[in-house]
Amino acid sequence: MKLVQSRRLVVGGSAWDVECVITVRLGPATAGYPPKPISDVQVLLETSALGPTFALALERARRLTEATSTDARSRRWSSSTPTSTTIATPGRSATGAHLRAVLPAPQPPPFDPDDHELATALRLASHRLQAPIRIDDVTTTARYYLLPISHIGTLGGFIDRRDSSMHEAGPGLPWAQSLWGYERGLLHDPPWDLVIERVDDDRATAAVTRFADVDAGELRDLPRVLPRAATWRAIGPLHDAGDALTWAVRAPQA
Repeated sequence: MKLVQSRRLVVGGSAWDVECVITVRLGPATAGYPPKPISDVQVLLETSALGPTFALALERARRLTEATSTDARSRRWSSSTPTSTTIATPGRSATGAHLRAVLPAPQPPPFDPDDHELATALRLASHRLQAPIRIDDVTTTARYYLLPISHIGTLGGFIDRRDSSMHEAGPGLPWAQSLWGYERGLLHDPPWDLVIERVDDDRATAAVTRFADVDAGELRDLPRVLPRAATWRAIGPLHDAGDALTWAVRAPQA
């Protein structure tokens, strides 16, 4: 699994706050998934963070053999000669350097290695979301693991600790609303039907038309079944409508 952790990179007296991708390898299931020590990290740098010009960025990227950094536990590490340095041509949207820094000594992963439940949750989320988990921002509650990623349009995913089920957070939704919708059946996969039972006012009507292909006139004859409409798109409008709207989720009819 891959995790992201913020660190400070120092090159020739200049410092940058960077993100490092840490690959954590877990043992077999029979051993309780013990994480293995980490021997290297991947440093991801955008050209704009390296220097004001492409030429300077390339020069500094090549000097990263002299880099040092401090991790969350205040241990020092230095990089070896980069195994790969990729800087795209000027003018492209994605320009940057990708370097591998070898640690002077193996280090434990950036989470409690004895927490087998969390290790399993991190591995599942990293695989399902196809993105590194921001380990410094993981939140654990009595019921959930909230597992953020660095990806435009979504916060990440969460795992229900009662049954170990994994769910993606709704794009553009805060964590609280995604959990609110999940607890009310709005994140079934595949989606269930949404039944509109009562609409009190124009605000409630507008809430339904924000996510469903219906007009105000169709909501005068209730209850109204909206097939497969119980999705993340409905969470924000239903949440905002509050008590002005009564609705239910049901399994699709055969």
